[in-house]
Amino acid sequence: MLAILMIEYQLPTGEVPDFADWKQVFDTDPVGRKAHGATRHWIYQDPNDPNHFMLSIEFPSVDEAHGFLDEPMLRRSWEVSGAGQAWVLEETEAV
Repeated sequence: MLAILMIEYQLPTGEVPDFADWKQVFDTDPVGRKAHGATRHWIYQDPNDPNHFMLSIEFPSVDEAHGFLDEPMLRRSWEVSGAGQAWVLEETEAV
């Protein structure tokens, strides 16, 4: 079953001043989400605060999502990017 890694962000903090800068770095895939099996992603922004957003990354399995979540480089990137909580969720229904 598919798994989704969801990460909440609140910018600015650390070295990332705004969403546009964060997105530019994200698009280069510096942590290697594709190499960890990521198949697609979604970004949802707060319409009143574009620096508050949720990132969801789809993986083919829970194990692959946890493998990416456990990536030390990902954790280091969170220190400068404003990442907050993260969850790995398994798809149980799609309509």
